[in-house]
Amino acid sequence: MDMNTGEGDGGSEKPWDRYEIVIVSMNQRFWLWRGDAYLQRMLRGESDVPWPIGCVVIDDPRKLNRVVPDDVDLGDLWMINAMAMANMRSEERVVDIYPEL
Repeated sequence: MDMNTGEGDGGSEKPWDRYEIVIVSMNQRFWLWRGDAYLQRMLRGESDVPWPIGCVVIDDPRKLNRVVPDDVDLGDLWMINAMAMANMRSEERVVDIYPEL
């Protein structure tokens, strides 16, 4: 499966399903969608976190519901600071996923 495009073998598995920690990115904002149990350790950069993190990049807010289920409200998720994301990216701990929607 190509993690940059989200294209796979046509099965029901999504490219972000292989990550224990998944962040949704939209308009340079970041929300922790999956992996709440790792939040504090992830932000501290601890080694026992299941790195890398999958970051699903949504380029159009109207496409959000094609990735995140309707019953998930971004306002209920932990927001991740952009500087924290930049630090994790600089350490190559984030894999951006650009799904074909």
